[in-house]
Amino acid sequence: MRRLLLGLIGGLIGVCQTVAVSHAADPHCTDADKSTWLPPAQVQQMLKQHGFSDVGAVKTSSGNCYVVPATDSQGRKVNLHLDPTNGAIESVDG
Repeated sequence: MRRLLLGLIGGLIGVCQTVAVSHAADPHCTDADKSTWLPPAQVQQMLKQHGFSDVGAVKTSSGNCYVVPATDSQGRKVNLHLDPTNGAIESVDG
């Protein structure tokens, strides 16, 4: 019984750590109404104009960011978290 209880507690701690890490990786970009967000095609064009290539599909994160995979000017594959109201880069993963 004690082993089972310790195993369950250990599992819950692992789940809590995973949730905390995944939440920390997703910044919060805006609370603005979606009607004020830039169109995804405009964001893709802006990124290309700023030296990114292989700009992928624009997705929306749980933190109200646009998330866009791209290749930076040094050839690194990155995921960009952008403020959808102005296209500002909030964070870069990769």
